Amino acid sequence: MTVISLSPFELYRHADVIVKSVIIIMVFSSFMTWFIWVGKMIEVYLEKKSLKKFNEYIREAILLKDVRITGAGYCFKAISVAKHELGIAETITPGARNHESIKERAMSKLMQMELLQIRKISGMTSILATTSAVAPFIGLFGTVWGIMHSFVSIAQTQTTNLSVVAPGIAEALFATALGLLVAVPAVILYNILGRMINGYRIILNNVATTVMCLLSQQLDVMAYEPHASGGNNNGLLHPEASV
Repeated sequence: MTVISLSPFELYRHADVIVKSVIIIMVFSSFMTWFIWVGKMIEVYLEKKSLKKFNEYIREAILLKDVRITGAGYCFKAISVAKHELGIAETITPGARNHESIKERAMSKLMQMELLQIRKISGMTSILATTSAVAPFIGLFGTVWGIMHSFVSIAQTQTTNLSVVAPGIAEALFATALGLLVAVPAVILYNILGRMINGYRIILNNVATTVMCLLSQQLDVMAYEPHASGGNNNGLLHPEASV
């Protein structure tokens, strides 16, 4: 009497080629889920740390022209957008009392940048959601196929002996178990990552608000004291920061 081991390797080795394919897909999906989650967690953590550092730095500034940063990330782009609109105010509407249109344009651009940044940081997270939704059904397909294979074995041997039926059913149930083992962590990891991205969105909004405050203060200085808007001579400069 042949004894079939219930170890995952033995179940895979004795499985039908279709069930083997399902098992391989499940194992690959599991590795991919954890790889994406770890990578995104690190990326979001570093981005949040950089934004918090930048936000603390610009909160110490008095005017927009006091801020000096280098780099090519969101922080640099946000300041560049605000300074670009400030340059328009200085050249096109110098000394104007109403700069609401300047602020509206800057805010619109910052909001657009924020959406693009969220889309960038959320890239590949949809794979976790897809995996959590699809994995159980792929496992179920392996289950159905394994049971069909068991019925074929019964028909071929013309016996309902448990030793004939059990291997196929065990393989089928193994595929279902793998589907659940992939889907459940994917749901949990996706929700954890979603909460982190929401926190990242809040920090982005705080940065945009701080930048807009600096722009507003600079425009007020330009409106009431046109010659005082040159930040290089007001003694308020902060040292350069790299964010």
